[in-house]
Amino acid sequence: MATNVYTIIKRGDGIRTEGEASEAIDLGLFVEPDGSSNWQKQSSAGANAQKIIAVKSSDPDAVPSATLGASSGQVASGDTFTMEYCHSGMKVYAFLADGEDVAKGDALEMDGNGLLQELTTVADSDSDAAAITYVTETTVNTVAHNASPDGNTVKIGLDNVGNPGLMSNMATDEEDKFLAFGATKSLQIAHAVANDDNFKYAADATMVHTVTHAASPGGNAVNVGILDGTPFLTSNLTNETANMVIEFTDSTRTYGLPIIYAAIPGGTALHFDEDGAAGTQLLADLSAINGGNDAYVPTSDPDFFIKITHDGSASSHGVDLKFDDDSDDRLEAAFAVGEADVDLALVERVAVLNDDGAVALYFDEDGDSGTGQLLANLATLGSEDLYLPVSGTPDSYIKITHDASADSNGAALYYDDGVDEQLEANFASGEADVDLATILRTITVSDTDTTTKYSSAIVAFADEAITASGATRIDAIIA
Repeated sequence: MATNVYTIIKRGDGIRTEGEASEAIDLGLFVEPDGSSNWQKQSSAGANAQKIIAVKSSDPDAVPSATLGASSGQVASGDTFTMEYCHSGMKVYAFLADGEDVAKGDALEMDGNGLLQELTTVADSDSDAAAITYVTETTVNTVAHNASPDGNTVKIGLDNVGNPGLMSNMATDEEDKFLAFGATKSLQIAHAVANDDNFKYAADATMVHTVTHAASPGGNAVNVGILDGTPFLTSNLTNETANMVIEFTDSTRTYGLPIIYAAIPGGTALHFDEDGAAGTQLLADLSAINGGNDAYVPTSDPDFFIKITHDGSASSHGVDLKFDDDSDDRLEAAFAVGEADVDLALVERVAVLNDDGAVALYFDEDGDSGTGQLLANLATLGSEDLYLPVSGTPDSYIKITHDASADSNGAALYYDDGVDEQLEANFASGEADVDLATILRTITVSDTDTTTKYSSAIVAFADEAITASGATRIDAIIA
């Protein structure tokens, strides 16, 4: 198992919140309320539990450790930390309990100490059976009838890691909207404008780390490498002989970016374009290690990255970037043009509309409540029905049914962000408002003799084969 992975959330985005730890908690452990407004490690083996994982310490230098109990990867008791409510399909960097032996695809449950263990099954495995069912719930959001719907069309697309999401051009407010389903559930519609990708990385010129101009930079070259699909920075930190963390700050935030010590760094060298726009300053020839695609190195915040722009002539278009770990502990470069320090900016992942990939939604007012109301021609997105997780309840979803003739079988769906702040459609036959319902997913793993396991007991599925000797890191796909 690789140890140099710098973010707990490896795919997808859940709902983040903060809380205070009532005990030491390793980043990557599952957590739960402790009964007194604070948070502890998840404490019930095999329990029906919410999938909440500790993702970030308040210490910007904290880096998730491959070893359980390492202080460098822990939240101390009494400290504030960030946790994430996970939804189905997200990929997380969790811990597998000591002694567990799992194959890729095995179902996992809580072990009672914040770790995962193989799902407990009954002795007669030959008679086990699994089924997924969806039941319409009573929580609804009303879609208003309007002969001439206001606002812009609602579309569905996939983000850059395959998660489905709704989006619309909120031309009036230019901000995301949330559809309420009852008192506790909501579904996001992202504000989006026409562009080439579903999700973009926008420069945040306020979150910076200053690269110092030096005619003769100290230290050694900084390289970019790829490990388990995750980009990282590395350098021969001769004096420290240990990992270092550089900080990006503004007036209120501080995010850490590790530089991994390696006596013989792999990957490819970084170069700094002092004339480059914020967010496009680091260059590297990524032909060999990333297929010629740009790379995004994660920081301690899951939404902020350093962008490495692929450039086959990076060494000609930028100057060498080094890390001086002797006395200054800083990034240095010889900026021949300006001969002044330059701020290196982070980029933030944000949603935008993909006119080529995202497809319009339609509402079938005669469709079965919850399971047959929202239609879309999903041929460009895989031709399979899609399920959007609704926040507030782990197993509630909105279903999007694949229909090649969606535009004939339903009314175009709009979001009016001007006055009414609501979904609208021209329901020509009924000419009345229609309730859009959520559905509840249940995964049942049963034995014909005595035992039934329900969906909430299955936390995740192993994304790799692991035999744990001591608590061991594992990539897991949230159920």
